[in-house]
Amino acid sequence: MVLTEAAVTQMCAQIRALYIVILLFCQPSNPSKLFDDFWQDWTDDFKRQGEKRGYTYTEEQLKTMVRLDLQVCICYLNNIIQHYIRFDCSPMNKTFPTLVLNQ
Repeated sequence: MVLTEAAVTQMCAQIRALYIVILLFCQPSNPSKLFDDFWQDWTDDFKRQGEKRGYTYTEEQLKTMVRLDLQVCICYLNNIIQHYIRFDCSPMNKTFPTLVLNQ
């Protein structure tokens, strides 16, 4: 599995970004299970940041931090998409929405 291999070779932020790519483009049948199976592999950077400050995060805190980071990344991608791309869903366009690149 891609996420298992990535856990060995990639940084946590990159693995979280990979999870978002998988959600967007691969449409996994059970994204919640995918998250539950792998989220602990995505926390090393948060643990290091806490240790630098003399703090050890609980499992629930780490899980929340991963979820928040994923949410921030998804919102960032959504803003990029909205800035550069819009869909023409007007009633005049009866076939299907048309992709229009913003200038």
